[in-house]
Parts: sequence; structure tokens; C-alpha cells
Amino acid sequence: MQSFEELLGPAVAAVEGQFGPFEAPVRIHAWSGGVDLETGNRGRIADGDDAGLINAKAGTARVRAFHVRADPFGPGGVFLGEASAGSAVHELVHARFAETDVELPLWFEEGLAMHFADGVLTESTPVWAAPEGVPPAAPSALDAATPSGPRWVRDGLCAWPLSRLRELEFTDDELTSLLALRAEDGHSIEENLVVHFLGWALVFDLYREHPNGDWRDWLAVHKADPSIATVRARIARSIDPETVRLWLHTGLTSDDPAVRRATARGSWRVADSASLQLMSSALRKETDEAVRATLVINILAAAGEGRYPGMGRWNGLRLPLRLLSSLVFTDAAEAAAAGILDEGYRRGATREEISAAFEVLEKYWQE
Repeated sequence: MQSFEELLGPAVAAVEGQFGPFEAPVRIHAWSGGVDLETGNRGRIADGDDAGLINAKAGTARVRAFHVRADPFGPGGVFLGEASAGSAVHELVHARFAETDVELPLWFEEGLAMHFADGVLTESTPVWAAPEGVPPAAPSALDAATPSGPRWVRDGLCAWPLSRLRELEFTDDELTSLLALRAEDGHSIEENLVVHFLGWALVFDLYREHPNGDWRDWLAVHKADPSIATVRARIARSIDPETVRLWLHTGLTSDDPAVRRATARGSWRVADSASLQLMSSALRKETDEAVRATLVINILAAAGEGRYPGMGRWNGLRLPLRLLSSLVFTDAAEAAAAGILDEGYRRGATREEISAAFEVLEKYWQE
């Protein structure tokens, strides 16, 4: 339970910093497992490593947490099946809006939750400032902080929905139907997953367009022009490779190592050749050990996806492999996993061995 307690303070601070103080204490229910969904908004708690796994046309996901409004038949609150600060932030966003009288479209609330829940938990001191000439829509160096102790540092570019949206197509009628869903409406698991993706893309674009605004401003901008043509344009901008490259460049050149780490984590899902070169260039200059590890593992993960023929012979892969063997991991399991990756990429290993090593190191690549 200590691992849950350590992340909840920064998660609450992050949500209150964006959406205002909670009006009442939030019940937190913690266990080790997941949520087996029956529909898009109904499910049951399940234990075990495989709990919460869903396979949908839109993608494969693992549901580890959820929020329930209190009612006469059961306790409400946040249910966490894993000690993840990102999951806590996501569900606490829902808990905060549950206290208000504001009725939000499902896509908007899920998009807010995904955007603010993408980041890292760190104890580093915030020193970030936008490099000269960089647009203000840069990753947030500090969304919430206390004078000392851990803080939640948002990135906001969610690589998983971005990568999936690049492969999905929607008719105008499908988009209209999905954007009209409310949380209480009956809907399928597939629809729920896609609404998360669409919500993130729209909120991310609204944030980039109005970085100094808040959620009320973003919702007002959308309501001023909710046309499907504008929705499609916003999605297209969020998944544009140039958007990704600019975001990576801005985050990886930050003065704050926590921002650099938040930017690098998850980048393997969306890294094209140009982005990989950018990450490799950042790695050459990086001095922070945690950021170096994050960059190394994400570059190797991108190479391991097999999307880039000849990556094993790519000169840019030599540096992360060389650094991998010199990285210092205080956790013995992580050190052993890094050794397996090093051996596997240099001399070959089974897919199962590589996958098992990446699972141990998931805090460096899993958003």
C-alpha cells in the first residue's frame, strides 16, 4: 500500500492545480489487478496480471483503473488496480468533475483525463523555461508541485492513441455519433476506446492552440465551431508527424530533466526515422541518468518494432547499445533486464526474452 500512498499526494495536487480543490475527500480503493469490462461503462474488479485485458478492433488495452460515482447501492470513488501515478491522475480528473454540475461530452472529459495523465512522477526541482523561439505550446514543466517531494510533470502527447488514430478511419456519421456520447449513455467497449482516442486528439489540439487557457476555454472554442470538418482538422494536426517532431524537439531541449524524461517516455510508438535521429541527437548530449535510460530504451523499443528495416545496422543504434551496458540501475531486476536487452540486440534473443525484459523496464517506455 505504501507505493499507492506515495503517488496519491502528487496526483491530487496535479488535478487540483488544474481543476480546483476537491470539495470532499475522495475514496480510493486499491488492489492488484484490473477491470474486466462488460460494456463501455460497466465492469467488475478482477485480480491477476491478465485482468482487464481487452482486444478491440481499435487496439489492445489493459484497463487497470476506473471511477464510479457514489449511489445508494455501492461506494463511489477511484479504483486503482496498479500503483500508477498516471492512472491516479486520470481517474481523479473524473472524480473532480463528478463533484460539479458541469455536463461534459464523454470525449471531452476522457480527452482531458488522458492529456493531463500523460507524464512522469519526479522529485526534481522545476527549472524549465521555453527555449528562445519555441512556441508557447510546449510540454508543461510543472502542472502542480509542493515545496518539496514528488511532483507530477505533464507531457500531454499520448503516443498510444496517436499511433492508433493514424490507422483508423471514420465516416462523418460515426464521428457525429461518437462525439455525442455522454458517460451515462450505453455504449460498447469499442466505442469507449475510440472515444478516448478522439478525445485526446481534440483536447491536445485545443491545448496547443490555446496553451494559456483552461478546460473552459477549450470547450468554448470547440462549441464555437463543432463542425465535423473542424474536428477532422484538429485530429489531423494532432497526429501529424511534424507535430510530433516539434513536440519532441521542444521537450527534449528543456532545461528540466523531468520534462525531457516525460517527453521521451512512450515516444517509441510514434518515432519515424527523423524523430529517431532527433532522439539520438538528444541522447548524445544527455547527462541525466534517468533521461538517458528512457531515451535508450525508447530508441531500442522503436527499433525492435521492426518498422524500420536495417535498424540493427543503423549507425544511430550503436550509441544506445553502448550506453545500455553502462547505465546504472539501482533495481536489480531492471539491471538484469537491461543486460538481456543488451545481449539480445547484439547477438540475438528470442522474442519472448526481449518482451519479458521490456516488461520489467516498462516504467521507462509505458505511458
